[in-house]
Amino acid sequence: MCLRLAVAARPEQPAAASETAIAMATSPLDAGLLAAAQAVEHYEISRYGTLRTWANELGLSDAVELLDQTLAEEKKTDAALTEIAESVVNLEAEAA
Repeated sequence: MCLRLAVAARPEQPAAASETAIAMATSPLDAGLLAAAQAVEHYEISRYGTLRTWANELGLSDAVELLDQTLAEEKKTDAALTEIAESVVNLEAEAA
């Protein structure tokens, strides 16, 4: 996944560099980056969940509605990252 980004970001890379070597080097990195992204999502989910609970306790129904939407978006992103990790990135990292 990062292969295209790595090659595009570093045009000074010698043309003779093996794409396989680059892919092998970036696969574990991709898995690590994805894990870090999920950690951020989990943090955001916990914060928005807490804020939603507080807003509910304070009777701030408009805020509860917005925080519910935001929380749903964060959970959707987390699920998408899990799908990417389980179907592609972790398998590529394991094979590297």
